[in-house]
Amino acid sequence: MTYEEMKSKACVASSRSKPKNEEHKIQCSCVSYFRLKYPHLRNMLFAVPNAARRSARNGAYMKDEGMLPGVADLILLKSNRFYGALCVEMKKPGEYQRPVQ
Repeated sequence: MTYEEMKSKACVASSRSKPKNEEHKIQCSCVSYFRLKYPHLRNMLFAVPNAARRSARNGAYMKDEGMLPGVADLILLKSNRFYGALCVEMKKPGEYQRPVQ
């Protein structure tokens, strides 16, 4: 399966309505590709749900639990001799990472 085929199918499996967020679609495609390519590491790559809209009460609750702004979208817990993990910030074409990220 090619990357383009995976990208078109990645978010269709959900029973909810199709998301219109292009960054979401790119992230779904990347995660699907990674989990197919590296099945032995599939549970080592996970998303950090920092971008969702929430109530002030829920936001305060999550901050108390340790949520921080600017944390990467994806984290891969696979170390090498230089780094302990890989943090990935997803951006759609034309967008750039902000300094807080």
